[in-house]
Amino acid sequence: MKQFALSAAVAAAVMIVSATVANAHKSPVTTRHHSANPRPSPRAHIVAAATPAPSPAPSAVPSGSPQPEGPVFYNMVNDINSYYNVDRDATLYYQFRNYTTGKSRAKYEFRYGRNLWNNNAVVRIRIPFYTQYPVSGNPYSGLGNIELGYSYNVPSKDYDHSMEFRISLPTAVNNVNSNDTQIKGFYTSKWKSNGASWIYNHEYDQSIIVPPGSSWTSYYEGKITGPNVAMRVLPWLKWSGIYNFRILFDTHGLYKQAAGGTLFGNLGNVALSLTDTWGGTSDNSLWKYQFEFNMTGKF
Repeated sequence: MKQFALSAAVAAAVMIVSATVANAHKSPVTTRHHSANPRPSPRAHIVAAATPAPSPAPSAVPSGSPQPEGPVFYNMVNDINSYYNVDRDATLYYQFRNYTTGKSRAKYEFRYGRNLWNNNAVVRIRIPFYTQYPVSGNPYSGLGNIELGYSYNVPSKDYDHSMEFRISLPTAVNNVNSNDTQIKGFYTSKWKSNGASWIYNHEYDQSIIVPPGSSWTSYYEGKITGPNVAMRVLPWLKWSGIYNFRILFDTHGLYKQAAGGTLFGNLGNVALSLTDTWGGTSDNSLWKYQFEFNMTGKF
């Protein structure tokens, strides 16, 4: 009887152990145990936060920050490549022109431009003042045709191009200029290589409203400028030759031309240029002689 009871107890124990192992395989029991790396205390967190992290090593990959951009083309200085971190410019422009007929004129112009959503898009106003020197009689002066314009410039390493549209308003007084309304379009291309550049400028001027007493204007003008290289003695000063021609559609396609040179450069945020062009005395001369000076400041 004792042996039977002992056998029954052993059998019961085996069944209990087997059931326990089976349950362990089906749903393991999560037990709490002590880790070899105990959780740090709140004080340890404070000490770790107060210790500065080591600075990362400098990366060889350049940062993705945008490079400064800005307008490249200005009608008065064709090779100013300095970019500015500002969005306004002002220009004082002077021009003296002597015609083959013997008369002359002086032009004084103030220009003010402002960038729009980026440094490539620019709006500009031009306010001219003329003094006419007739062959006989006294000089006379007055306000000329105010111009409003928009330009967009796209610079790159080897090639730049620019497009501009203007409207010339009938604001001339004292007969210093024709009082017609004109639209003007410009497209400029610039090729750059090894410290030199060549520029070709297209211009088309067309009258759209011509009141009585005013003249009709319609012509295409092209200008080639190059090589725009720095002088050896004064590296900040550049020089270039100029060939300027015009096809007058309002005069049966008459071809006129002039040639000369220019000196230009930057002094800080001020751009300066001096330009001389000569056309001669023939019927195909744009003018007999022309001198230009301009000074542009960025602010």
